[in-house]
Amino acid sequence: MGKRFHLSVLTEVKVAKEKWKRIRRLSTDELLTAFAQGLDKLEELGKIYDGGYSEIAVQMAIEINKILTENNEATKLRGHIKFESPDHEDEYTMLNALHKLTIANIGGAPPVLNFMPAFAAGPKRPPKKLIFREWWNRDVIYRASAAPIGTPAGMIPVNNSPTVPFKKRETVTRRELISLVRNKLGAHQEKDFPVLLDEIDETSNWGTFVTGTPNGDLSTEDGSLITRTKIIPAMIRQISLELLRAYGR
Repeated sequence: MGKRFHLSVLTEVKVAKEKWKRIRRLSTDELLTAFAQGLDKLEELGKIYDGGYSEIAVQMAIEINKILTENNEATKLRGHIKFESPDHEDEYTMLNALHKLTIANIGGAPPVLNFMPAFAAGPKRPPKKLIFREWWNRDVIYRASAAPIGTPAGMIPVNNSPTVPFKKRETVTRRELISLVRNKLGAHQEKDFPVLLDEIDETSNWGTFVTGTPNGDLSTEDGSLITRTKIIPAMIRQISLELLRAYGR
């Protein structure tokens, strides 16, 4: 009896596997429709983000990755499309970290610090127009400070202290950031977490923020000025805006 039951279960498993092997290829129209639906979803996620729920940025990263890497028909469209990138010239003399996709804003009552996508401030100069592989794979969106690796975030070398040459500082592209967020935050939490994500998201990379109130000064240095929206969510929101604009959204 036990043996017959065991064979029955194996047969059911085999039938189930065979059922899922039956596939069909999606047509070009179906693939392009799925691509358009991905853009629709990214727009909706952006509205949720703009409504104050910046935690949705992880889901946005997952959707951005899907839109840009998982639909062969859609990738054919990219040859005719240019992607905008803030025109932030690399400054070889700059010692602090470079975050070109974000701006900082202090507001509200009581005041809080929010990092926002660069487009929120309007461009200081017209954005660069890049082909996809430049925008996605090569354009530097974060460059570490001149401080040696292991130095506390925000520490800027002065006088004759050691520095890391500009071209040897750690850099991050859009593809690398989206990949890190998707893989390390999107699926499930792992024990091992990339230090690089901590470094990018560290407010003190920008220095110390201070704002006056009737009850005295608030500062990020002592924690009295709270950071509500952090850097990486703002970077992801900026990337989503660039992607949507490229496709006329």
